Amino acid sequence: MSKNTRPERKHTSYSEISCFSEDMAAWYIKYGLGIKGGISAKLERGKAVENAISYALSAKKDMLVVEHAVQMAIDEFRYATALGCDEAQRQKELDNIEGYVRIGYEALSQFGKPTSMQNELLLTDIDIDKPILGYDDYQFIIDDKPVSIDLKTTLACPSKMRDSHRIQAAIYSTALPEHDIKFCYVTPKKFAIYDFCKDEAKQIMDDFVVRFKAMKYLLSLTENIEDLAGIFAPSYSSFYWDDPILRGEAKRIFGL
Repeated sequence: MSKNTRPERKHTSYSEISCFSEDMAAWYIKYGLGIKGGISAKLERGKAVENAISYALSAKKDMLVVEHAVQMAIDEFRYATALGCDEAQRQKELDNIEGYVRIGYEALSQFGKPTSMQNELLLTDIDIDKPILGYDDYQFIIDDKPVSIDLKTTLACPSKMRDSHRIQAAIYSTALPEHDIKFCYVTPKKFAIYDFCKDEAKQIMDDFVVRFKAMKYLLSLTENIEDLAGIFAPSYSSFYWDDPILRGEAKRIFGL
C-alpha cells in the first residue's frame, strides 16, 4: 500500500480519546481514516436545542422567549435533517425538542445570563505532544464565583455525573482552574446538575495521558494507517455504529 498522506490533526480531544478507549474500531474509522458519517438526528437535535437555549438565556426575558426558542429549535432541526436522515428517528427526536428546550431553559436560567458561551479551551500544559481542544457550553458568575457549565441532553437522567463525562470535566477543570465545573443533564421532563470534584482532575488527566500515549504507540506501528485495518474486529454493539454510513464503511474495510 502507498503511504497515507492524510494531514495529521494538530490537536486531540476528549471525544477522540474516549472513542479510542471505548471502541477502537470506531476510532480507527472516525479518527484514523477520517471517514465522516451521515446526518444524525440525535446530533442535530442536540445542536438545535443548545442553540435555542443559548438564544433564550441571552435574550431579553419576556413571556414569549421560550416559545420563540422552541420554534427556533424545531425549525433548525427540520432544516438540518430534511435530507438523508432516518424518518422514524427524525420524528422521535422532533417530538422531544420542546421538552428539551423548556427544561433546559428552566435549569440554566436560574443562574442569570451567561457571561460567555462556547468558549474554546486549548490545554497545552500536559505530558503529551498535542494540545487538547475543547469547548465549554456556558460560563456564569454564581455567588461571585466563575462557573463553567456543560449541557447534556439525554433521554435518561443519570443519578450522578457519568464516568465518561468526568474526563471532559477534568479537562475543563485543568484548563479553567479558577472555575467551578458543573454538568447539567436535561431530559424532556426533568434536569439534574452535578458538580465536578476538582480533586479528581489530576488522576483523570494522568489516565488521559496514558490513553493518548497508547493511541500514539498504535499509530507508530506503521507509516500507512490503512495497514492497521487487519487488527480490528468490531462488534457493532456501541452507539458509535448507529450511523449507517460508518457501519457500511466498517463492513467494507473490516470484511465483517
